[in-house]
Parts: sequence; C-alpha cells; structure tokens
Amino acid sequence: MKRLSVIGVLALVGMTVMAGPSGCVTNRAVSLNVLESVVKSGASKEALRLCGITRVSGYVVDKQGRDIILFGKVDPSYPTLHLEDFIVALRNVRLAYARKRGHTYYYSPPGCSIDPNPQVLRELQAIGDRVSQTADPEERHRLLQEWEVAGRQPQSVRVLGVPFYTRFAKVMVDADYYMKRLVNGSVDLGHRRLLQFDGRGGRPVQESNGKRRERLWSDKFDEQVLVLPRGKLLRGG
Repeated sequence: MKRLSVIGVLALVGMTVMAGPSGCVTNRAVSLNVLESVVKSGASKEALRLCGITRVSGYVVDKQGRDIILFGKVDPSYPTLHLEDFIVALRNVRLAYARKRGHTYYYSPPGCSIDPNPQVLRELQAIGDRVSQTADPEERHRLLQEWEVAGRQPQSVRVLGVPFYTRFAKVMVDADYYMKRLVNGSVDLGHRRLLQFDGRGGRPVQESNGKRRERLWSDKFDEQVLVLPRGKLLRGG
C-alpha cells in the first residue's frame, strides 16, 4: 500500500479519469478522524461506505493532526467497500480478537473452513463406488441424483480470526462456497479449461478409514502464537 505526503494526497482530490460509458473513476481522500466524527453524529450514511471509495490505493499519516488519511478510487464498476469490514480487519491486526490463555495469546489471520460431515463423506463414497460399478444409464442417473441430495446436507462452517456474526465473515464464507461452485462446474465463467480440478494443488487430508482426499485452501490458517515471558510480547510460530 502506498504512502504519500498530505500535500500529495490533497493533490489527488478532484482528479478524474474517464472509465468508459458506465461512468468515471474519481480519486478521493478520506480522513479517518473526520470519518469517525461523521459516523458518530449519523450525519451521512455514505461514511459507512468509506465515502464511496471502492479501491483503496494507499494512506498517509498526518502526524501533526494525529490522523490517517486513506486515498483511492471511486469506481462504479467495483463493489462497495464497507467501513464495518475495514474496522474488523484493523481489529484483527491489533489482536483484538486474540484469545489469551495464561501468558500466551492465540490468534489467526482471517479465514474460514467449510467442513463436510464425516458421515456425509462416507455416503458420497458409497454412492460413488456404486456409480463406478454400474453400466445402466438409468441407474447411474438415479445414483447421481442421490449424490446431489446427499451433497446438499448441512456442513460445519468455521470462521477464523474475526467474529462469526460479521459481514467480514459472511463475505469469506460466500467466497469459499463460490470457489467450490467454480471447481464443481456449477458456475460457468466461459473458461472451463481453467476450472478443471484433478486433485493436484490441494492439501491432503487423512480419513479415519485410511483413504486420502484433497482439499483446496486459499491461505495457510495455522494459528499463530504470541508468548509473553516476563511481560514482554514476542511473536512465535
């Protein structure tokens, strides 16, 4: 993320670059102090959407004014950014959601995991075995329908690093489900060759029956540890 001087940020305000028939992309700078004041007063709901900024380009620290100024693009072609998500991300970085046990803090970067029920996996494995053993088209069709019904059973969702009931968490879980739909082909982006998955690139998982399966992960979610010997905070792995 870029850092500029206050003068450099102010020079960005008001500059406009044409982005095509859908509208224009405008540069905008937002003071976090002013943003906080506006949110507390309820003067503008636009503050809850980072004053329209949809692409954060960087920030500048105003030491004299004890302020931080975000700057970025107001691009109508990009989704809305929410102040709530920004605050949750900052609190994660500040270890606000870390758990302390004894002299140790346990924390995690933001992430999520959607875990199928082991019984459902066994059902799917059994159905898959039956599909591979039959040559009857009608039987295969019936089994595939049975597979789809079994696959729609509830799954366990784990959210890491941020509170479960936040918009931040929902966005991560929705993205995880969307990536799964890309892999299984239920979402068509017109680039099927890029979406074929043969099991490579995933993380191997050992099942209780001795079989292995692959899982796709968007990040490494190993929990980090902060140790406090004699009151000092040290970062550990």
